[in-house]
Amino acid sequence: MKKLMVKMKAQRGFTFVETLIALAVLSIAVISIVQLFTLSAKQNAVAADLTKLTTFAQDKMEELKSIKYKVLIAGGDVGSVTTPVSGYYDDPEPEYQRLWQIDVGTPTTGMTTVRVKVISSRKLIGTLKECELVITRST
Repeated sequence: MKKLMVKMKAQRGFTFVETLIALAVLSIAVISIVQLFTLSAKQNAVAADLTKLTTFAQDKMEELKSIKYKVLIAGGDVGSVTTPVSGYYDDPEPEYQRLWQIDVGTPTTGMTTVRVKVISSRKLIGTLKECELVITRST
């Protein structure tokens, strides 16, 4: 019987306090990791939004570049977001507004400047996101 008691004293395990401390440390680590995943998801959404903005702007710019510049009609205003010029804007998706502006004879005679601006109304992180592309070509 004494041998059994000696063996039991030698096989000591974790105390309840040690287990609680280990659990607290583990909980803090898990909470920190979850917060990083949340931030990562928000940053990925912002990156996806910026990619969409750029893609919408590039698509419209390519469409306008495919039209002969002598046929393009001057007009539009990329600065008037609240009251866009009819015929020079569209909404490729509900939360995106695309505006374009064509300036014939700018910066000099025989040149045409085309501006395309896409604005996202989604407020993920920070301010509104927008993308503007500008090309100038001879007519």
